[in-house]
Amino acid sequence: ATRVHIAQPNPPDAKRPPETNDWTQGYGYQFWGCRHGAYRADGACGQFCIVLPDQKAVIVMTAEQGDMQAVLDEVWNHLLPAFQRTNQITDATQQAFQR
Repeated sequence: ATRVHIAQPNPPDAKRPPETNDWTQGYGYQFWGCRHGAYRADGACGQFCIVLPDQKAVIVMTAEQGDMQAVLDEVWNHLLPAFQRTNQITDATQQAFQR
């Protein structure tokens, strides 16, 4: 998932530019590339496993949603900024991981 193996062109009837369409970020080894340096595995109808390496986080969602891009947009609009505000690891958390 570290580089594109299959490029996905933006469809001619796309309603958004390719830089804001997560499905045009590339595909490889069963993972889709995403915006913001993330990558994801998709399931049917809105199931996601999104890996955010820069934030050292994984988001897993199970849902039934026809507009999967809308779900990803909400992740980028709401959860990503929250990770960026709280990426400091507290001493207690650090100690818990060292056990």
